[in-house]
This record gives sequence, C-alpha cells and structure tokens, in this order.
Amino acid sequence: ACTHARTHARMRTHPPTHPPTQARARARTHTHTHSAEDSGGSLAASDGSIASLADSTITRCFAGHGGGVYVEQSKIVMRGMLFSQNAALVNKGGAALAHDNSEMNVTSTTVTDNVATRGGGFMVQFSSVLRLAGDVRIMKCVASSGGGGWGGAAYSLFDSTIDISGPFLVDDNMAWHFGGAFISYYSRRFVASGEGIFSNNAVGLGNPDRGYGGVLAWYGVGGTVEMYGVKMSNNIALIRGGALDFVDPGLVVFATGLILDNNHALGLGDAMERGGGALFLGDGASIFLYRSILRNNSGNQGGGLIV
Repeated sequence: ACTHARTHARMRTHPPTHPPTQARARARTHTHTHSAEDSGGSLAASDGSIASLADSTITRCFAGHGGGVYVEQSKIVMRGMLFSQNAALVNKGGAALAHDNSEMNVTSTTVTDNVATRGGGFMVQFSSVLRLAGDVRIMKCVASSGGGGWGGAAYSLFDSTIDISGPFLVDDNMAWHFGGAFISYYSRRFVASGEGIFSNNAVGLGNPDRGYGGVLAWYGVGGTVEMYGVKMSNNIALIRGGALDFVDPGLVVFATGLILDNNHALGLGDAMERGGGALFLGDGASIFLYRSILRNNSGNQGGGLIV
C-alpha cells in the first residue's frame, strides 16, 4: 500500500494525462514501516503537484525530512488521516514537511507520537502555508534535542503561515528548546480560532538552559499573531512564557476571547529574562487583548504577564 501511494505521487515527473504543473495524486491507503533516505517516508510530491489523501493511516514511516509526507512547490489536501509514530531522522517534520511555496490543508486528522528535531508533527518553511481545520488533534509529538528542539507540534520558518481553526486539540506535545507546541521564526502569520484547546504542552523540561513558550514562541522581525476564542491551559515553560513567548520588535498580536488558565513559567536557568506565567512580551512586540481571561497562572516574575 505504501509503494502504491508513493508511485502515484511520483507521476508528477512524467504524468500521462496532466502537464507537470498539474500532476495529481489521490490515495486511500494504510501505510506503515516505510522509509526514504531523503524526504517523504510515505509520499513525496513536488514540481507543482496536487495531491489528495483521504481516510488513510501513515504510521512508522521514516525519512531524513518529512517522516510521513513531503511536499515541495506543491499542494496537498489530507482528510480523515492518522499520522502516528513517524520520524524525521535528520531534522524537519516528523509527520509532514511543506517546503518552498507549498500548501498543506488538513482536516479531521489525528497526529500523534511523531518525532523530529524541528517540528515534531509538522513543519512549513519558505513561504509555505499549513491550514488545520475542523477536528484536528495533535498529541504527544516531540521536537527532540540534537541540533533542534523547536516546535513539538509544528514549526513555521521564513515567511510561512500556520492557520488552525476549531474544533481542535493540541495536547501533551513537547519541545527541548522553543515552542512546546508551536514556534514561528521569521514567519508571516499564526492564526488560532474557534473551539480550540492547547493543553499540557511543555518546553525545556529536562533542559538546564532552554525552555521558552509552552504553547507558542515567536521570534524574528514583523508578522502577526491572531487568537480568537481559544483556550490555553496547563502548559509549562522551564524559563519564560508558560503559554506564550513573543520576542519580536515588529510583531503585532490580536487576541479576543482568549482564556489563559493554569499555565506556568518556572523561571529556571541562567537567562536574564524569565517568568511570565501566561505570557512574556518583549523586544518591542505589541499586543491588543480584548475580553480575555487570565487566571491561576504562575511565574517567578509576572505570574500572569510580563510586558
């Protein structure tokens, strides 16, 4: 089944009925125990491909990057998927990697127990977009140490966007350095809306000198974060920003109906700036916070906020 899915994706090179910029792949498969030396342990799509996966399982797949799926300069739609126990052995995207002006649209999907050093679940980079909409669950994914440890659930890099809309659950993910669930680095936009819960995510536990942003860490110059009606609870950062860590001179954050409950910044390590049980805002970043609730958060400084 895994070979079948990969063969259809490779039709992009010499498609019999579509030009290279419109090659298409569609699959309903059960995929397991497969590997690729470079990218896309189960499926790789590039050169303007349009891929669609539905009602499929991708499990125990391995690759250098994009343990399960790799997309480059292409689009993929995935619905009703299960990604479990996949790994990017070199670096990026334990479950899936979208690279170089790609789009990845995911609905009604569970992503669990995937591992990479950057983006334990997903990674999007170089002007790519990840859309997660409707009954998406990302759980127990890990961004491990060894040259990374960024973004347990997902990592957005260089002018990319993550847009997650509810209902969704992002729970029990972990990163070694930055962003227990998500990190955006020199990226364009992060949006979270609807009936969404970020809970029990952790960053830096067991690491003596790192641990920023239990749910989301944002670093770079510019960009926007938008959060509407979502809840962040029981998240932990070893050093700073129990839920949110925003350090970016041009970042603008808009939040309405945000609930920050029982998040903790332990304030350990030797960093000069520590604390912010719910939120750390620094280096010129701006936030507009409306009709939101902060309760039961703790930090060695600024139990709720440090601005």
